Amino acid sequence: MRRRREVKPSIQNVPAELDRNGRLDQQFGPTGYQQGQRKLVTGPDGALYAIFLKAITRVNLKTHRPELLAEPPVPVQFGGDILDGRLYFAAASHLYSCALPE
Repeated sequence: MRRRREVKPSIQNVPAELDRNGRLDQQFGPTGYQQGQRKLVTGPDGALYAIFLKAITRVNLKTHRPELLAEPPVPVQFGGDILDGRLYFAAASHLYSCALPE
């Protein structure tokens, strides 16, 4: 009989935690409900972008807080991806994009 090896989880410090009382969803709306794996997108320069229902944000890597880049004309449902300096996302059957800062 083989003996099982017990694996103990390592404890790591979380570098930052958003204020739960500040509620980002009140400011930006929740993240969209489709293609959840595409709500955080890494830009070609290493920047991290977060897509919410009512906002496109760039995550400040020092404070770990999202900073508003654009307010989409419609609630974002799907997306996103980056091509040629633009972040693409969709709502219903329409494709939208916003220019990323250089």
